[in-house]
Amino acid sequence: MRDDSANLRLGVVAFCMAQSGRFQLSVRILAVLASEPGAMHTSSAIAEELKESAVMVRRAFCCCIRRG
Repeated sequence: MRDDSANLRLGVVAFCMAQSGRFQLSVRILAVLASEPGAMHTSSAIAEELKESAVMVRRAFCCCIRRG
């Protein structure tokens, strides 16, 4: 059985990996938007282009909006 400090470290590592993945996805989304600045893009169209889930694209948008 793991002690509390090992469980905490494992949780921190998992959290950082999730944050890093969201950041990478956000950068990829911004690259798609920058490639056609005058066009309107839906989350499903961006997701299809990036081969990602539309839900994950929307979550990344929400994180960007919350953080400014």
